[in-house]
Amino acid sequence: MSARFIALFAFLSACCFSGFAKLPEYTLHLWTVEDRLPDSPVLDIAQDSSGYLWMVSRNRLIRFNGEEFLSIPIPEEARLACGEFRGVFCERNDQIWVFGEKGLIRFAKNAWSPALIGNAEESDVGKILGLYETEQGCLYAYAERGILIGQSKTKDAAPRFTALPCPVPSDDRATMGALTGAALDRHGRLWITAWNGLAEFTDGKFDEKRVHLPDFLVEAVTGVCAGNSGRLWVYGPNGVAYCENDIWTPIGFPPNAGMATVMTEVSDGSLWIGNSTGLFRWQNNVWQSVASQDVPGSLSINSLIEDSDGTLWAACEGGLLRIRPKVVQELKTESSASGNSAYSLWRQPDNTAWIGYKERAVHVKADGGLLQTIYLGIDVPISAILQDPEGRVWLGTLGAGLFMQQHNKLFTIPQNDYSLPQIHTIYSLTQDPKLGLLVGTHQGLLRVNAQRELEPCVLYGNQVNGPIRAMIREDDGRFTLCGDAFGILRIAPDGGKTQLGEAAGLRGSPRTMYREGDRFWLGTTSGLFCLLADQLVPIPLPTEISNNSILQISEDGNQRLWLGTTEGLQCVEIQDLLAGLKSAPQKKEQMPRFLQLGVSDGLPGKRCLGGIAPGQGKNDGNIWFPNEGGIAVVNPKEVAFSKRLPVVLFESIAVEEKPVAFEQNRLLLIPPGARDISFTFIALAPGIPETVRYRYRLEGGHREWSPIQRERTVKFEWLPPGDYTLRIRAESGGIWNHAGENDAVCTFVVGAYFWQTLPFYLTVSLLFAGLVAWIARKLLSHRYQLQMAVLKREEALSEERARISRDIHDDLGNGLSVIATLSELAQNDVESESAHKRLDQIYEVANGLARNVDEIVWAVNPANDGWDAFVSYFEQYTEYFLGSSGLRFRIIRPDSLTGKNIAAKARHHLLLATREAVGNVLKHAEATQVKITMTVEENGTILSVRVQDDGKGFSLEKKAGVGHDGLENMGRRMRLAGGTISIQSKPGEGTCVEFRVPLENDTNA
Repeated sequence: MSARFIALFAFLSACCFSGFAKLPEYTLHLWTVEDRLPDSPVLDIAQDSSGYLWMVSRNRLIRFNGEEFLSIPIPEEARLACGEFRGVFCERNDQIWVFGEKGLIRFAKNAWSPALIGNAEESDVGKILGLYETEQGCLYAYAERGILIGQSKTKDAAPRFTALPCPVPSDDRATMGALTGAALDRHGRLWITAWNGLAEFTDGKFDEKRVHLPDFLVEAVTGVCAGNSGRLWVYGPNGVAYCENDIWTPIGFPPNAGMATVMTEVSDGSLWIGNSTGLFRWQNNVWQSVASQDVPGSLSINSLIEDSDGTLWAACEGGLLRIRPKVVQELKTESSASGNSAYSLWRQPDNTAWIGYKERAVHVKADGGLLQTIYLGIDVPISAILQDPEGRVWLGTLGAGLFMQQHNKLFTIPQNDYSLPQIHTIYSLTQDPKLGLLVGTHQGLLRVNAQRELEPCVLYGNQVNGPIRAMIREDDGRFTLCGDAFGILRIAPDGGKTQLGEAAGLRGSPRTMYREGDRFWLGTTSGLFCLLADQLVPIPLPTEISNNSILQISEDGNQRLWLGTTEGLQCVEIQDLLAGLKSAPQKKEQMPRFLQLGVSDGLPGKRCLGGIAPGQGKNDGNIWFPNEGGIAVVNPKEVAFSKRLPVVLFESIAVEEKPVAFEQNRLLLIPPGARDISFTFIALAPGIPETVRYRYRLEGGHREWSPIQRERTVKFEWLPPGDYTLRIRAESGGIWNHAGENDAVCTFVVGAYFWQTLPFYLTVSLLFAGLVAWIARKLLSHRYQLQMAVLKREEALSEERARISRDIHDDLGNGLSVIATLSELAQNDVESESAHKRLDQIYEVANGLARNVDEIVWAVNPANDGWDAFVSYFEQYTEYFLGSSGLRFRIIRPDSLTGKNIAAKARHHLLLATREAVGNVLKHAEATQVKITMTVEENGTILSVRVQDDGKGFSLEKKAGVGHDGLENMGRRMRLAGGTISIQSKPGEGTCVEFRVPLENDTNA
């Protein structure tokens, strides 16, 4: 090796460590088997196009989404074909390749398939060392003694490779020997290293011309790396070198660091190297050891990659390591209090600062250099700190009251009135030119008087009671105070005051304020509010922020607000907040973007504390925040919202806790009656999973976006049958994908039972409509029948009245006329013997008229509708006719007829028809006996009356002569009664006349 290179290497090695302090710091997080990592050591790692990280241990393939590990099941035949795993590679079409001691296997569409290598007898290229894919989609696998060129690009076909062994040139110095590494540069050229050289593989063949390497690397090259900067890096036991513009430059390696084993160039142009002792970074001729900053002990690095978000990942013997630049720095002071919880902060115009810790306050420079320390001698936190124009330092505490330091002497500030409750808790301090030092306490507003005593403060004629958390004095002398009891109180110099509390929309207890122009930003235990022109407007916040207390508010030079909360730091664009003020609160699209910074970004502790005076967070451009782990320092220029839109994918879908097979962006069918439908999803940002937030919208169900959530699962207890589209949207690094092109979209159909289908609904609707129509028709028919019944009753009543009128006219009128005529004849025959005969005739006619009147009254009287009344009158009436005739007669009536009604019309005509039949027996039958039988037939609906005699009978075929119209009268009466008449008679065999009339319903019905 030439002395020139050795000297250069030593010079660079010496120079690189002189600049360690100027290099950036990184946060490291290691996942081990104790963090649910399925297996270790992790031998290799890769990232697919979706953003998943894939890693292998000796026997497992593991997928990582940033929060959870998933071990992929591997069938035994695939394990046997591959052997013990050594590495993993992700093709651009999301095929996962795993290579091991024996071969190469592919994982695609949840299926495994071993790779087939042609010319097996002639192509023993040894163990596979790695894979690369060109821009044209050609897949290369490099092995110990050659290259495998992929031939099959079809996912469903068995993967095939053609083996190409390395040539062995005659020049021993250029003999490739065993391959040690390969790298694909940005021009598509594959560079291959061996123990004794570097060769290029282009257009399917090896370039036999040896690449000239630095002398100290010849015969000692163990690996190669091609970066986006255009540099080609090689490393070996003797160090590291890069080629740029055909010029090789050695950069050495840190002393006692061992030999490089893996190497990668990242997006900022820096070079990262890992080996058995840890991680090393090189940039601008400076080496930096980063492996042991946050992770105790040494790390053995097996593989290094940079993901799509710029996060560096390392496969380690102990597990999976994440390396991220520190966005938030911790102020390292020379004081022993450094690293303890910082409770208060006051920054001076000279770029120095007072920091309040527990029991002590320190005065430090911007770089952490210690200027002064004040010891209280009491173990209480210093919650408020202020240095006035006279140089006095005022210290408010939580539990010990107020102190003042002047000329290196510490004074306790007493109360001037000990009859008042003891003041021991100080929340805020501020200075007023006329009133002096104002003190916000748990008891109200106090001031320090000229005698250095605490006394109640009357502010422009107003005394303020209750805890006072923060105060701001405006240029015009107006004071704005916030406190737990009154909310926000603004007091003007003229004594006027404005109070804004729950009635004005304030939620939670106020904790801090910040004035930005003519606007006031207020942080409470329940969110962020803007005070503008005495109007309080709530700011829509993500759920995880609104559930935290906002304890600090500051502003940077980029028009961004910084919020210190109980869950870390939040950064938000002021213009986003103003846009939220102008929009409706329910318009979710106007949700401000929030960039969240936590412990993984370098924050010394999870929880920010209060005690920062309004406007005191920034000075030299950096913002300082009291934190439970010390003072957090943020350079706003180094913090930017992410420019990469988060991509959301569904990870699993379950119905009633049973997994359902699905494919991204494919229609999913869910069986009828399904309940508890759950969707699990992920926005792949493995480097910053704690900053990802989600919201969803179910098209076909809930049309509005859901509230922002941190959870990665959406569950629907029940959905009615139908078509749905679930859209999941994510925010990562402070940017929402409002356009929706990277949303996770699942279109699914909830099946329906036959009674839930549209044809069934139509059928039921038609049947229901038919039923309604039928019921309506029945109701109309019933109504019509009722109307007809009324009309019939009215008609029957009219007919009855007409009948009564006829009867009166025919019977009474004719009878009276006969009586009048007979009376006149009797008067003329008074003196003759015929007068007695006339009087007898008058008696008989009058007696008949009385019977007729009795019949008419009996027929129309409703009391006679019952069966008993009818039968009694019928028997009495019949006996009257037959009692003096000399005929034997018998009347038969069954007891089962009790309770049945006979309509007045039917009763009247039946009675007269029966009388007519009995009269015909008396006049014409020449009978010796007659039997009258009453029966109820056809289930009690028909009354039958039969008049049967043993007379001479007659022929039914012979027409009746003139004056013999009795049968016709009986038939007419039955027709009027709605009944029928039947006559059976033969000469010499007697006669049977049967009358049948309908009966009404039961009177009790």
